[in-house]
Amino acid sequence: MKHSYLLAGIKAGRFIAMIARNKGFSPRYILRVLFLLNAGMWSILFSIVERRKYKSQISSLSNLKAPIFILGNWRTGTTFLHQLLSLDKQFTTPTVFQVSNPDHFLVSKKYYSPLMTKILGSKRPMDNVKIGIDEPQEDEYALLKVCSNTPLENLIFNKGDKFFLDS
Repeated sequence: MKHSYLLAGIKAGRFIAMIARNKGFSPRYILRVLFLLNAGMWSILFSIVERRKYKSQISSLSNLKAPIFILGNWRTGTTFLHQLLSLDKQFTTPTVFQVSNPDHFLVSKKYYSPLMTKILGSKRPMDNVKIGIDEPQEDEYALLKVCSNTPLENLIFNKGDKFFLDS
């Protein structure tokens, strides 16, 4: 669970199901698991509030344009392309905060943003790309929290390099 920080914002039930699907976790990660379960309970609460507050507006959306999907392997320029597209006003891209909290970003930002801003810093450590809660971010991090068995799940519950070499 080295990269378990990617799960911050996941609902507790989804996290428990993910642990079960991956046959548990090492006891050395108990503090991370407890933190994520605590945060997951807040995610449940915030998602209930958001659903009640915005249900009618969300269900009345219509005439949405077809999405554009950017597909590519890691470290091949997809983030750069994503950031370029986000500069064009005809496109909407999710932010770091939105993909971190896909179930409740409309109501939880004012509570989470001060801490999240401090934790994130200003640059990604692997490539010096600018990062912040309002910067564009790929949606794969949101999918990790709302779908089952995404490739990122295998990064968190590492089963060895063989998984990444099988495809």
